[in-house]
Amino acid sequence: MTTTLVLTDRIGDRLRELAADDIETGGVLLARLVQADSGDRRLLARELIEVPEDAYERREAQQLLIRSEGYVPALAIAETTGCVPIWFHTHPGNDSSPAPSRHDREVDDALSDLFRLRADSPYYGALIVGLSDQAITFTGSLHDDETAS
Repeated sequence: MTTTLVLTDRIGDRLRELAADDIETGGVLLARLVQADSGDRRLLARELIEVPEDAYERREAQQLLIRSEGYVPALAIAETTGCVPIWFHTHPGNDSSPAPSRHDREVDDALSDLFRLRADSPYYGALIVGLSDQAITFTGSLHDDETAS
């Protein structure tokens, strides 16, 4: 089974801008899930909700610390719109690797149940965005209660 993330030009351009910054940015990408007859899935990005500046306790080149008010309001929007909440953050700078670190995996483990509960969604998505020669690079996963893809 394949999961494909489909971005609008506006969202893709904004992710590129954020990844070009010299500090990390976090937020929630809201996407609609479409299941194909083949079993493959598409996540159609609808809205990118960045963490408000005042919700960061720490925001550096390689570290974020965010209070819950930085992402919980986005989960309420996900619930009312029927969207899958995808936690995203950047690994900033040109040629940055979007590969998840051990800390990124720990954050996903800590957020996944809360995201599913607050958004009333069986899914939790994670997306890390980097940049290579002005092109977006990324890694991502989609988790339900049982699996990740």
